[in-house]
Amino acid sequence: MRKITFILVLIFSFSIIAADFEETRKFSLNAEDISKLFIDCGSGYLIITGNKSLNEIRVKADIEFDNVDPDEAEKILNKYMELYLKERGNRAELVSRIERRGSFFSSLFSGHGSFTINLEVEVPMNMQIDVDDGSGYIKIMNTEGDIYIDDGSDYIEIHNINGKVEIDDGSGDIDIYDVKGNVEVDDGSGDIDIRNVIGDIYLDDGSGSITVEEIDGNVRVDDGSGSITIEGVDEDVIIEDDGSGSVSIKDIAGNVYRYDD
Repeated sequence: MRKITFILVLIFSFSIIAADFEETRKFSLNAEDISKLFIDCGSGYLIITGNKSLNEIRVKADIEFDNVDPDEAEKILNKYMELYLKERGNRAELVSRIERRGSFFSSLFSGHGSFTINLEVEVPMNMQIDVDDGSGYIKIMNTEGDIYIDDGSDYIEIHNINGKVEIDDGSGDIDIYDVKGNVEVDDGSGDIDIRNVIGDIYLDDGSGSITVEEIDGNVRVDDGSGSITIEGVDEDVIIEDDGSGSVSIKDIAGNVYRYDD
C-alpha cells in the first residue's frame, strides 16, 4: 500500500507543474545538386514555398508539446524525436516525427497533451516535392516541379504550380488552383475544389462535393457520393461513376460521356 501511495502522489505532483513546451529550430541544406525533396512528417502543419532566388532548402520547425514539464519535455524529445534534413544522393530528406516505444519515457509521453512539429519550408522553385504526411494542414505554392502527396487527414491547398500534381488522401478538403500540369487525386472523403488548370484532371473520390472549373484539358471523375459541378472545360468530360448526389455540367467545349447512366 505504501508503494501505491507514493506513485499516486508523484503523478499528482507532476500534473501540477506541467505546462506547455515550445521550441523553434532552423536549419538549411545546400541544394545545388539536389532535384527532389522527400518529406516524412507526423502531426503539425506543413507549408512549402518555392523561391526562384534560392539555392538551398530552408526549414523552420516549431515544436509544440502540451501539458508537460519543460525538463521532462527535453528528455522525451532528445530520446524519441526525429527532426533532420539530410542529403541522399540527388535528393534531400526532411524527417519530422516522434517515435513512441514501450519504455518509461514513452509511457510518460502518452499521458501528456498533443505533440506537433509545424514546418515552414523554402525550396528552389524547380524542385520536385514528395510528401508522406500523417495529419495536419498542407500548403504548397509557387513551385515548378512535380508534386506527390500521400496524406492521412486534414486540409490540403496547392496553388501556383508549374508541374504535375498527384494526391492520395484519406480525408480532408482539397483546394487546387493555378496549375500548369496534370492533376490526379485519389481521395477518401472531403470536398475537392479544382480551378484554373492547364492539363488533364482525374478524380477518384469516395465522398464529398466536387467542383472543377476552368480546365484546359480533359476531366475524368469516378465518384462515390456528393455533388459534382464541372464548368468551363476545353476538352472532354468523362463521368465514370457517380454513386449519389447532383451533377451539373456546362460550358464544355468537347464531348460529355456519362457511363453511370
